[in-house]
Amino acid sequence: MWGCAVAVWFFLVGVGDAAHPRTTAPKKILFIGNSMTYVGDLPKQVARLAAEHNFGAVVCDMEAPGGVTLKQHWESGKAQKMIQTGNYDAVVIQGQSTESLDDLPSFKTYGIKFAEEASKYHATPYLFSVWSTCSPFACNAESLAQAQTSIDGDYADVAKATGAVIVPVGWAWAAYRTAHPSPIGVLTSDNAHPNNMGAYLNAAVFFESLFDKSSIGSKVVTGVSEAAAKEMQTIAHAVVSKMKVTPNEKIGNAEYRK
Repeated sequence: MWGCAVAVWFFLVGVGDAAHPRTTAPKKILFIGNSMTYVGDLPKQVARLAAEHNFGAVVCDMEAPGGVTLKQHWESGKAQKMIQTGNYDAVVIQGQSTESLDDLPSFKTYGIKFAEEASKYHATPYLFSVWSTCSPFACNAESLAQAQTSIDGDYADVAKATGAVIVPVGWAWAAYRTAHPSPIGVLTSDNAHPNNMGAYLNAAVFFESLFDKSSIGSKVVTGVSEAAAKEMQTIAHAVVSKMKVTPNEKIGNAEYRK
């Protein structure tokens, strides 16, 4: 139902799992990002799901000033100092919402730097592959889908270069948007940041990616109906499960972008 491009993308991101096999669930996670991470309090929601599914107490730290790019994070040095403590099992790396579209070379350079820094200090790097947002000039299904294809490919390039694991949040949003073409902004509060439903979907995708366990059957949270929660869980599980297929080395990013 999601088309050929989706299948190709999943083959691309699978490379990260082989490079960083998860032998134990993470107990301490660092989130590096901006408002796409802190709106909806993604770290708190991930910790809640982990506790609910008997993973015990998971500590989530966050370095996420609003609007900050990966280059700005790197130049400030705060995130690197946190990584260099060696206290983290997992480091989540999230670029600014349109960063890869606006300056792809910079996005790749600093995405790779952060992923390599995480690996150097024995943390698994996870790439928070974001959803496409409405521009000031257009907000329609076609423009969002085109931007999503580019974003997915950009994060896949960083994953291929570093062995980082992609958390396919953007593609989960794309799947939801395909199933619910109107209104376009149903998962957002402002056509960019997640509302309660969008935040719940993000957390479900992260939980499945980080802990290798289905989110289906998780408790409903305030602001999300039972029916919507079940749909979000189903989408998250389907998207993350697709990533577990054996990578097809014949499918490269150049083909993906066709």
